[in-house]
Amino acid sequence: MKRNLLSALTVLLLCNAISAQSSFGKIIVGVESAFDVAQFSEGIKAKASPYLQAEVPFWKFSIGAGFGKKVYPDYEFYTSNGAMTEREVNGAIVRYYLADLHSFRPEYWIVPVKVNFRVHKCDCVYLHAGTIFDIADKSRPDEILYTNAEFEQPINQGLTSDQLTRNRTQSVEFGIGFNLFRRDRFRLTARPAYVLTRNPEVYNDAPDWLPTLRFSFAAQAGLW
Repeated sequence: MKRNLLSALTVLLLCNAISAQSSFGKIIVGVESAFDVAQFSEGIKAKASPYLQAEVPFWKFSIGAGFGKKVYPDYEFYTSNGAMTEREVNGAIVRYYLADLHSFRPEYWIVPVKVNFRVHKCDCVYLHAGTIFDIADKSRPDEILYTNAEFEQPINQGLTSDQLTRNRTQSVEFGIGFNLFRRDRFRLTARPAYVLTRNPEVYNDAPDWLPTLRFSFAAQAGLW
């Protein structure tokens, strides 16, 4: 419901875009955040995380880069602790394999790079193409949520979080951006985009790329 209201508000604010003016700084800095409205295949979705960005406009183009962090929801998996136990069930001795439930939060340092092309001289609408490089942050240790869970079949022994997610991923996106609000040295922008993300999960049936519809919002200031 909140996403639907936010999307409706975005459409209404686009009416203000025609009042925007030309590029307002030799260097543009700001904070951008994005969230996935829809992911078109199975896979984990990143949480909305703000990141810093800067861009340099020239003629009808603008080239930018940023730095930030992408965080995914907690990921849980079982790994054997090497122990076993036996219990009598309906007069028969049944062997159980013991395992621990681990939890970790996949986190990635991100470096987004983008190119914008201004469609109109008012700088109110622009075409966008970009890529985001993700590098895993392994500083956060796993957490053991539960010990000695019992399984009738052997569980993987020595399984680690490094084996479940990629150390590096990448996204490519194509979209169209708008100025929602504009004053002399400040503006708010919105950008719907189609995004292809290399799946951070590693397992047999996982799709290699995840297609997503993503909305990005930015608060920017013009310098010089």
